Amino acid sequence: MPDDLLQRWADAWRGEPHALVRAGATLLAYASGYVAGAASFAWLLRHVVVVAWPDPAGWGREALRLLDVGVTFGAALAAFLVARRALGGTRAPLLRVAASRARRVDAIVAALLWWTASLAIVLALGDLDRLGARLQSYPATAWSTLAALALLLVGLQATSEELVFRGYLLPRLAVRLPSVAAVGVSALAFAAAHPSPGLWGGMLVTWFGVVFGVATWRSGSVWPAIGLHVSHNVLQILLAPGVPVGAAEFAAYAGAALLWLGWIEWLRRRRARVQRLRVTDRPSPMP
Repeated sequence: MPDDLLQRWADAWRGEPHALVRAGATLLAYASGYVAGAASFAWLLRHVVVVAWPDPAGWGREALRLLDVGVTFGAALAAFLVARRALGGTRAPLLRVAASRARRVDAIVAALLWWTASLAIVLALGDLDRLGARLQSYPATAWSTLAALALLLVGLQATSEELVFRGYLLPRLAVRLPSVAAVGVSALAFAAAHPSPGLWGGMLVTWFGVVFGVATWRSGSVWPAIGLHVSHNVLQILLAPGVPVGAAEFAAYAGAALLWLGWIEWLRRRRARVQRLRVTDRPSPMP
């Protein structure tokens, strides 16, 4: 494919000595940081937080769970970045390939589109009563605190996963595999790191891994995937914690993700067309 941005991204990794060893050690550092972060927060919760705040309210317990996510994935991301620098090797980018025209604003637009799709899914599935009861469970001040924590800490979690699974692992896989196979393998690795209760929940996690990978492949950047990933996780944690995924939910979110990928492809083609027009309209050099 002449405009395969993922393969262009993979070019930066080609020829790296001991590439498999470096990649394995870096990913192991990410997993080790995750375990260390989770253990550290558990120790703080048991020896510090419980002493200072022995009986948190309902929203307080949810805030502590969000802090757990932030500490755990913050430690994982820090370990990943330190290991990547310490092990040296090719300094390929994590956010986008140089040829990509994707921008940070794409993450914001992607998030807004997914929030709109999620609202449509709630309406279509008739979940308004459950959503209303959830929103009435805490006062507005508590919700504002939870929303701020979720955007910051869940945003850190989702961004770290996109940097690791799409910005780092996906182009490395594309060095040895065709783009489609690289997306599939990275999606399976992503799903393996997210044990989900129930068949449909596991299938949805795997499908999102495919969607994030295809978006990165076609846009040449992790910014759109970051936007969808952050927005979906924030909405689920804030508005539907512990709600199981059934066949209807899987079909709705899988279909919405396909439409979202259509936007990615439209955006890629539009920018490529604009770029060609700019090149065509350039004045020819004077003889």
